[in-house]
Amino acid sequence: MTGYSVNLFYSYSHADELHREDMEKFLTIFRKEGVLKEWCDRKILAGQKISDVIHNELNNADIIVFLVSIDFLNSPACNEEWELANSLAKNNKKTLISIIVRDCPWLDFDNMRDYLALPTDGKFIMSWNDKDAAWKDVYSGIKNVVNSIRSTFDLKDDFKNKISILEFCSQSSESLLLNDLFVFPNLIKHSDSTEDEIILRNTTDILREKKTIILGDSQSGKTKLCSYIFLELNEKNVPVLLIDLMDIANKKPSIDIFQQCYSDQYKGDFKLWLNQNEKTVIFDNLSQFRNSLEHVILAESIFDNVVVTTSIEDYESYFKDDTRLLKFSFIVIRPFTHIKQEKLIKKWLQLKRKNITEYIEHGEIDQIENNINSIIIDNKILPRYPFFILSILQTYEAFMPQDLKITAYGHCYYALLLAHLIESGVENKDDPISKCFNYANHLAFEIHKKNPDSLFITQEDYKVFKIEHQKRFIISDSLINRLHGHFGIIKNINEIGYKFSLAYSYYYFLGQYLAKYYKENKSLVTNMIENSYKKHNSLLLIFTIHHAQDLEIIDEILLHTICTIDDIEPATLDKNETRIFRQLLSTIPKRLISEQPVNKVRDDERELRDKAEYQGGRETKEKENESSQDFLNQIYKCHKNIEILSQILKNKSGSLEKNKITEIVEIICDAGLRLAKILLSEDIKVEELIEYIQKQYMASDKFDASKSKQSQLDDIRRVVMARVFLWVMLNLEKTVSSINKPEINEIIEDIKNRRDTPAYEVIHYFYSLDTAKKFDEDNKELLKTLISKHDEKSMFFLHKILSIRTQHYRNTHEMKAPMEQAVCSLLKIDYKPKFDKRN
Repeated sequence: MTGYSVNLFYSYSHADELHREDMEKFLTIFRKEGVLKEWCDRKILAGQKISDVIHNELNNADIIVFLVSIDFLNSPACNEEWELANSLAKNNKKTLISIIVRDCPWLDFDNMRDYLALPTDGKFIMSWNDKDAAWKDVYSGIKNVVNSIRSTFDLKDDFKNKISILEFCSQSSESLLLNDLFVFPNLIKHSDSTEDEIILRNTTDILREKKTIILGDSQSGKTKLCSYIFLELNEKNVPVLLIDLMDIANKKPSIDIFQQCYSDQYKGDFKLWLNQNEKTVIFDNLSQFRNSLEHVILAESIFDNVVVTTSIEDYESYFKDDTRLLKFSFIVIRPFTHIKQEKLIKKWLQLKRKNITEYIEHGEIDQIENNINSIIIDNKILPRYPFFILSILQTYEAFMPQDLKITAYGHCYYALLLAHLIESGVENKDDPISKCFNYANHLAFEIHKKNPDSLFITQEDYKVFKIEHQKRFIISDSLINRLHGHFGIIKNINEIGYKFSLAYSYYYFLGQYLAKYYKENKSLVTNMIENSYKKHNSLLLIFTIHHAQDLEIIDEILLHTICTIDDIEPATLDKNETRIFRQLLSTIPKRLISEQPVNKVRDDERELRDKAEYQGGRETKEKENESSQDFLNQIYKCHKNIEILSQILKNKSGSLEKNKITEIVEIICDAGLRLAKILLSEDIKVEELIEYIQKQYMASDKFDASKSKQSQLDDIRRVVMARVFLWVMLNLEKTVSSINKPEINEIIEDIKNRRDTPAYEVIHYFYSLDTAKKFDEDNKELLKTLISKHDEKSMFFLHKILSIRTQHYRNTHEMKAPMEQAVCSLLKIDYKPKFDKRN
C-alpha cells in the first residue's frame, strides 16, 4: 500500500531562488517520509507550454507557498500565479501560505493580509539573527498544515457531483440532483423469528444490520440508494467508501484497490483514514463476474459495515446458496407505495417551480397521480420505482404530440425503451433503432404464439427465431447481442430461455406488432376482446390501441362492452332503486369531517390503495384459474373493458372526434351503472336473499341458538345492505376514475343533461371533484343545484352520498375557511373552524 503525499507548489521570483533552496532543505524530512511532493518552475521540461504546466500544477497542489519579497510583488508572473491561486482556493479548499523572505509592503498587496504568514507574525526571514531558526519556524508551520491536510478527509467535488446527478429518461438537458428529488425507497426485511415484514425507514436502519445485501430489480433505485447513503454518511463525517464492483471485478482483491477508490473520492491520507472507527463500505452491482464477491469478502475484515447491492436475478442464480454470505442480512427494494409516490410528485413540482415552500394544491397532485397510475397500471406494466415515475413526469410534461401515430402515454413507453437501447450501446439513429424495434416486435409475437402465459421463449425456439428473422430482415449479430446485453431489453433466464427484461417491453412490442399487422391478426385481437378477463388480454389490448391507426379495434371493444351483461339496465339511482338503503344510511353520522390533518388522511387513504392494489393482484391470479363461472366472467370482463376504454379515453382523446369521445364516455358510464345495478334488486328479492342466508346460517356450525330469528335476520340484513351499498359505490367510483380527464368536462356535462338521471348527476359531480385543483365556486354551485333540485326526504340516498363524497374531499384536500363554511351550510352540518396551514 503506497503512502499519501501532499502536493506543494512554490510561487516565487527567481531573485529569491536561494530562499526556495533553503526552504527545500528544511522540508527534506517530509520528502523522505513520502508525505510531501514539491514542485517549482525549474521542473518544467523543454518544449512544454509554461502557462499550461503552471496552471495544471497549481490546480493539483494542496499547498501553494509564496516566497514574498519586493521582487515577488513587482513580478507580473508572480501576480498572475497569486490571482489564479486565489480563485482556485475559493472552490477547491487549497491552502495558501505566504513566506515573507525580505522586507516589503506585503500587508498592502491585494488580500495577502487575509492569510496567516510565516515565519510567525510575518517577521521576514532576513531579519532573523539565526536564519536556521527562521526556517525551522517555517518548517513547523508547514508541518502543521501537512498533518492537517493528511487527516482532513474532504470529499472531492468532482466525485460528489458525479454521484449527485440524477439520470433517467429525460427530455431535457437540465441537470437534476439527487437531494432535490430523493425519497427513501420502500425497503423490506423479513423477520428472522417470524414471517412478518420489517420496514427499513432510513440509513440508520440499514447500517444496524452491519452486513447487508440489498436486492432489487432493474431500475429499482439500487445505485441511487447507494449514492444517498454515501452522501448522508459523508455529511455526518462518518468514514465511508462507495465502490462500483463493475469497475473493479477484474482486479485482484487487495487493500490497494480500496486505497485507489479512496483517492478517487477523497483528499487526505488513506492510512490515517483507515484508523477511524465505524467505517462503512458500499458496494454497488454485485454480479457473477470474476472477483466481484471476493472484494466483498476482503472488505469484511477491514470495514465495520458492509452494504452490497445486487439484482434479485443475480442473487437467485449465483449467490443464494453461497455460504460466504451467511452473515449478511437481506433487504428487498419494493416498488414505491402510493404515499412515497405522492412525496416524489410534491418534490418534483416544487423543484420545477424553484420554490420549495410554495403551496401545491392537492387536486393538482391528484391529476398527476392519475396520469402516472394510468401508465403504471397497478404495477402490472411498470413497477412504481422512482426512475419510472420521474421518467413519466418528465416525458409527459415535455412531450407535445407532433402527429397522431402514437399516444402521449405510448410515447412515454417509447422513450423508456429508447433510453434502454442507447444505454446498451445501440446508436441513437433511425436505422439501428428501427431494426431493434422490428426485431423486438416479431420476437414478442413469437413469444405470444409459443408461450403466451409465461411470456418467455425457450433457448431452442429463440435460436430458430433468430435464424428465421435474419433470413427475412437485415440485422447484425452485434446489434442483436446489444439487445440482450447487460443493459438490453431482452434477458436470458438461467440459460433456459429468453424474455423481455420488463413487462411493458413485451406488451409494447406485441401491441405494436398487432396494430401493424391487424388485418392478418384480426381474429386473434377479436378473441382477446371476447376474453378480456383472461390473463394478459386486457393489457395487450391497451398497448395495441396505443399503436392503432384506425377506429376498428376501438369500435369492436365498444360493441363488446355494450353487449356485456346487457340484460341489466344501467342503474338510475332514483328513489325506487335506492330505498333499500334507508335504514343503513340512517346509521351513518351526518358530520364526517375529520379532525386529522389533510396529509395524514391522504396517507391513510394511500395505504388503503396499496392494500387494494396488492389484494387486486392476488384476486387476478385467482380469477385466471377460473374457467366455468360464466356470469362472473361477464362481470370481470365488464370491469376490464371499462379499464381498456378508460385508457383509450385518456390516451387518444386528442385524435378522436367529439362524438366518438361522447360514445366512449357514455358506454363506460352505462357499463359501470349496469354493474352497480346487479345487486339493486326489488325489496322482495332482497328479503328472499336474507331469508336464504339465515337458513344457511342455521345449518352451520356457527349457529347461535340463543339469538331470536328476528335478531338473526336483522344482523344479516345489516351486512347484506352494507355489502350492496359498498358494491354500488365502488362501481360509481370506478366509473368516475375511468373518465377522469379534465379536458372532457363539456362532454360529460352534455351527457349528464341529456340522460337526466340521478346516477348521471352523481357521476358528473364526482367527476367535477376529481378533476378540480381545488374546491371553487363552480363546485359549490353544482353542489347547491343538486341539493335544491332533489327533495331530501324522497332522494335521501343522493343527498347522503353527495354529503359523504364532499366531506371526503374536504378531508383529503385543503379548503379555505369561508368555502368550508359555505359547504357545511349546504350540507346542513355544523361548521368547526380548523387551522389552515397556508394562513
